[in-house]
Amino acid sequence: QVTQAVIFDCFGVLYLSRYFGTGELRNQELLDYMQTLRPKLKIGMLSNSSSREMNRYFPLAERKQFFDAVVLSADEGLAKPEQAIFELTCQRLGVAVGEAILVDDSELNCEAARSIGMRAVGYRDFGQMKSELKSIL
Repeated sequence: QVTQAVIFDCFGVLYLSRYFGTGELRNQELLDYMQTLRPKLKIGMLSNSSSREMNRYFPLAERKQFFDAVVLSADEGLAKPEQAIFELTCQRLGVAVGEAILVDDSELNCEAARSIGMRAVGYRDFGQMKSELKSIL
C-alpha cells in the first residue's frame, strides 16, 4: 500500500528530555524534517499523555500547525500498545492502517502497530530514523 501518513510519538522522539535528563529538549531537526513531508503526507502525533501535559510541550496552536491529527491516550481512554489507539489515530488522519507508518522509540509499540498492518520505525536517533523512513517511502 502507498504511504499516506506518518505518526510520531512525542516523548523520546519529538521531545528527548525524558530519557537524557537535558530538560525540555525539542527535537527541532525532526520537527523541521516533518514539515518537509507535508503536504505529500499527513502527519500525526500519538502520545501516552494528556492534553494538560501536552500543553507544556506543544500548545494547541502548535499542535494544529504541526499535525493533521493528535491522539492523546488520557483523552481517549486507550494507550499504546493497545491496537485500538493505532486504529483510532489512522481513522482521525483518514487513512487505512496499512497506509501509515509509526515512528516510536518503544519496540513494544512498534510491534503492536505492525501486528495490525502498520509499518513502524523504531526511533534511536534522527539520522537512523530518516534513513529508515526514506527506505519505506
